[in-house]
Amino acid sequence: MTSLPTVLNVYKRRGETPLECLKRLQAAAPELQGQALTYAGRLDPLAEGVLLVLVGEEAKRKDVYLTLRKSYRVEVLFGFSTDTYDLAGKLTDVKDGRVQMVSLMEAIGRLPGTFEQKYPPYSSKTVDGKPLFMWAREGRLEDITIPGHVVTVYESILRHSETISGEDLWKQIQRSLYLLTGDFRQEEISNCWREYIGSRYERLFDVATLEVTASSGTYMRALAHELGRALGIPALAYSIVRTSVGTYTLEDSLKHFEEVRPGSLA
Repeated sequence: MTSLPTVLNVYKRRGETPLECLKRLQAAAPELQGQALTYAGRLDPLAEGVLLVLVGEEAKRKDVYLTLRKSYRVEVLFGFSTDTYDLAGKLTDVKDGRVQMVSLMEAIGRLPGTFEQKYPPYSSKTVDGKPLFMWAREGRLEDITIPGHVVTVYESILRHSETISGEDLWKQIQRSLYLLTGDFRQEEISNCWREYIGSRYERLFDVATLEVTASSGTYMRALAHELGRALGIPALAYSIVRTSVGTYTLEDSLKHFEEVRPGSLA
């Protein structure tokens, strides 16, 4: 009898948490029931792509997989910043105006390097026994010092730039909030965006697509936020797709769980 694989290259869908992804995998492949499962390198709810799931004894080697380099395709939306650094947050700053291509390329060219990156206010990093996102929700971020950690960006390349209308942006926000389950302040955030975009359906906003390779633990939405600050215009992560973890690639990931049947992993 063939043993179960010890590493599964799973496609985490946009809108689900890594834990929800594990539960979906177990439901599709019952032979994983009762097995120790963990994921190596979390993905934000609105991020999608490669998620490594470690099975059985391999789960004890999680730290090894956490050291692997990761690559991403990141769409950065300019003109807006939110408290989550992506579309699932409340607006904290808006600014009209277009991004100059020369300035954008120069800023992207300065991203590679090793530096300290502050954890996003809405993240699971624990401070004084409580996740940062709980401090943020309670409005008590001023009571603590948001920690940072050293990360390395190995490569950042501008692949594409385009504009989207306020109407298309609003549709994407609604789709994103709809995909989230649980309490992510969906109604509050929807109302916040609607108030601003409602009268700006025809306005165009810049979106840049980057390919980034970075060390484990590098937050792409924080990188988008920081890119905007470097350009003097608010920015956020419009979409994030993890395309590889080490040698595990997007092309090889289990994109369709309906293809996984009982016994198919054995």
